[in-house]
Formats: sequence, structure tokens, C-alpha cells
Amino acid sequence: MDADFEALLDAVYQGPLEEVPWRAFLARLRGALAADSTVLILRPPTRDDTGLLLVEGGERRWESAYQESFFAQDPFAGLAPGRVTALAELVSERELLASPFYRDFMAPAGSFHVLGFDTREPDGLEARLRASRGRASPPFGAREHALLERLVPHLRRAVQLHARITRTESERDLFAGAVDQLAMGTLLLDQSGRVLRANRPAQALLDQRDGLTVSGGELHAGRPADTRALGAAITRALTHRGAGAPGVVEGLRLPRPSGEGELRLLIRPVAVGRWSEGRTAPAVALFVAGAAEPERVSPELVQKLLGLTRAEAQLAAELARGSSLDAAAGARGIARNTARAHLRAIYAKTGVGRQAELVRLVLRSVASLG
Repeated sequence: MDADFEALLDAVYQGPLEEVPWRAFLARLRGALAADSTVLILRPPTRDDTGLLLVEGGERRWESAYQESFFAQDPFAGLAPGRVTALAELVSERELLASPFYRDFMAPAGSFHVLGFDTREPDGLEARLRASRGRASPPFGAREHALLERLVPHLRRAVQLHARITRTESERDLFAGAVDQLAMGTLLLDQSGRVLRANRPAQALLDQRDGLTVSGGELHAGRPADTRALGAAITRALTHRGAGAPGVVEGLRLPRPSGEGELRLLIRPVAVGRWSEGRTAPAVALFVAGAAEPERVSPELVQKLLGLTRAEAQLAAELARGSSLDAAAGARGIARNTARAHLRAIYAKTGVGRQAELVRLVLRSVASLG
């Protein structure tokens, strides 16, 4: 394998890890093909979606124009999967020059000779690679054809990796956002007990330095004795994880130096993936209650989920935040008797009979995630 092709392969597989995917690969491929521009289409445009195009070379305005309208006229689409094809194989020069697509899009954009291939998976995943030259340049030849043919299986695999990484990141962000909305502090530690990540409520707590801090990557409590207890609990979780024993969940209470209550921690090992190398993967998870004030429950969602009126939902949301009936009435600017009437109506509609049951019902619904 020659050094230039090896560098191309390195860029192909590095592509999913770049901030702008495949930017280095498209630039290197443009040079290797002596092309004016190279394009990787990861999501073809449709009438309802502008798609996802990664472009090296060419003017931004033509990229936008293609996404907004010209994609529908493109004759170089729907190629046989994995087969490197030139535009001239599909459309004669005479037909191309007479077409509105060439006149209104390709010619102003400086494109005439086009070479590329498509990949298509059974699950619908699709990618299109294109390289173009202007009319004054020679058409792509056998060398460029052969180079793209060698790249087909590698780009296909790299796009599959990109799709899996993107899907995993989306799922992670979704669940992390849900935990944030519940005001549950979450800390992930590596196999050395050092902090890898902290979600928003946990980071807010660490910034306050009130009961839990990070120094040198390690967690510390407010007092030396509490720090030792915390370290011992983390060590036990790591020991059970390393031995492959059933996960042991630890519970720990930490006082806050400010005197504002205490922190309640749940410490549990993170299961070892079968093929995980382990050193940079999360090994222990800490869940911290008392890290932040609970987010305000959305009255609009409470209204829809529990079938209440707007006034009843606003009262239920206030009660779910821990307010007494009198305090909730004051916050809503209504009389206590009116609040009691609303509460009776809420009981009748939800089937609960006590205020504590109502609060539990609201907090266990998905309204708190809104």
C-alpha cells in the first residue's frame, strides 16, 4: 500500500472523530483526484429536509442552492451501491449541456466532470461521495476510477461507525438531559476513582464547594472523616467491579459545611463491557440528591397529563415543589377556600385522597422532565 493511499485511509477512519466529520479526508481526496471539489452526502436532501452535505472546495452559495432546490433535478443520484460511476455514463454531453440542471446549477458552480459512488445499507443508511472538475479540465480517468474503487469498502465501514457513534451520543444526551431535569447530580469516575464527567446539577454542587469538591481529579467531602468514608465506598465499588461480582450499591450521607441540610449519595459500580479496555470508561457512578433545587414542574404538562384545568394544574405544580396549601394559594394569588376547592377537584379527577399522594403522582409522572 503506497503512502498516499495509507494517508487517505487514515483520514477516512479518523473522519467520524473529527469535529466536522471527514474534513481532512475530503481535502486529501480532492488533492489526490486533482478535483475542484469533493462532497460527501450523509443525508440526501429532500423536500422536507435540507440533508447533510460535507463539502471541500466550491462556494457555499452553491452548496446551499443544491440543498434547497437543485437536488431534485440532479441526474447523478440513485447509483448502484458500491459502483464507481461517472456522470458521462448516465447522461450524454449533449443532454447535459441542454439540461436546466447544468445551465442553472453546474455551469455557474464550475462543475462539469463528476465521478463518485453511493453506499446503501439494509437499515436505510446511505452515503454519496462525489468529486467534480470544471469543463476545461480533463475528465476523470482510470487512475481516479481505481482509487475510488479501493475506497468504497473503507468509507462504507467508516460511515457505519459514524452512524453508531452519533446514535450512541444522541441516546446519552437524551438520558443525561432527563437526569438534569430531575435535578439529580451524577458523577462518573474511572477505574482509579478520578472524576471523568459531572452533569449540570453535580457540577453546580462542586462549584459551591459545600459538601463535595474535586481536588487532583479525586472527590473530597467537607471533613477528613467523611472523605475517608467516601473513598472507602468508592474503593468497595471498584473492587466488586474488578472481581466481576454482583454490583453492590452503597449509600452515604455527607453533611454540608454551610449547614443547609446534607447530601445523600448512591454509589454503584458501572458494569464492565465485554470488550471494554476499561481505562477511560466509567467504572463507578455517583448519584447525589440534595445537589440543587428541583426544577419547576411544568403546569402545562401537568394539565395535559392529569386532565386538570389550568388553575388546578398550577396548584398541583406548586404543591409538587413542596409548598403547603396556604403557601401555594399565596403564590397563585387565590384565597385558601378557592385552593381547597381546586384540591378537591384534583382528588376527584386523579383518584388520590391525600396531598402527599398527589405530590407523589405529579413527581412520578413525566411532567418533571418538561
